[in-house]
Amino acid sequence: PQCVNWSASPWPASHCWSSLLAEQLSHELALRFAKKCFTPLEITHFKDVFRSLADEQDGMQYWKEETLCRFLVIPDALGPGPLIYQMATYLGAFPFPSLAPSILTVEAMLKVVVIMTERYGTVLKRGKTDRNKLLFRSLAVFDRRMSSVYEKPSQEVIDSIQRENSGRVDTSDAILEDARSQAAGEEPKSALGFAIDQPANDEEEEEDDDELALAALDSLDAIEVFRYDQRADTKIHHAQIPVDNFRRLIMLLLVIAPLDSQESLSKHAERLTDTRIERLRHVADSILWSFTPEQTAGIFYQSFNKIIPASLPHMFD
Repeated sequence: PQCVNWSASPWPASHCWSSLLAEQLSHELALRFAKKCFTPLEITHFKDVFRSLADEQDGMQYWKEETLCRFLVIPDALGPGPLIYQMATYLGAFPFPSLAPSILTVEAMLKVVVIMTERYGTVLKRGKTDRNKLLFRSLAVFDRRMSSVYEKPSQEVIDSIQRENSGRVDTSDAILEDARSQAAGEEPKSALGFAIDQPANDEEEEEDDDELALAALDSLDAIEVFRYDQRADTKIHHAQIPVDNFRRLIMLLLVIAPLDSQESLSKHAERLTDTRIERLRHVADSILWSFTPEQTAGIFYQSFNKIIPASLPHMFD
């Protein structure tokens, strides 16, 4: 389909905007990604693999959660499958949050691969192309009631981290006090310079300008659509990543960290004994402490956006 030039459209944007037109623009973006971000051989293999594993209904081929997890060889023992699927169905709707969760068609999966491998630079050249906000949204729950049972870091981990802090500078009490202030929506009393010292829910931040989505819509001459589509998307400061969900993701990333590019995860998955899983959980809890130092139900965008670039810049590579 031809790209709609919204700036030249004779109708008001509110009249033009519909889910059908969003799907057309989404399709156009997928075509551009396929043409400019992959070689012809890569696209051929991509489609062959997708079709060989896809289910079909009413002429539409798609991947189910089970299919995606089986293809990625995600260990059942760690349980991150539903979260990985949630990420994929959100990223597959890019750049229109109102279309999420998307069905994982070949076009949706192509967009997921492009975003996760950061191949989009050849298409999205306008402005910043930081994907942190997009990744946060894909992991987050837009509801104050968390969709996952919250499990706080173990007391053993909390005690060990507090001992480490007291061994350097006696700041553990201040950190915990800041966390309590943060949970209450108050300004932290100290200024230690860490993300946990900042208010977790800062509504003054310009949170709705997703630069990656704006760049995509600009490449389609559909920049004016963005602000209308955002009406269907919940404010990012109302979203949190459930702690238990993020813990499971961190544990998976710890398992795959030593893998070579052509190495299968299956070999490492076979070694996931109860003892090793408990050790992975301990390490994951230590990492979680930097995002949420006390018994909060989830991780806010402000902490996520500060800690990922500063401390874990290659987490999603």
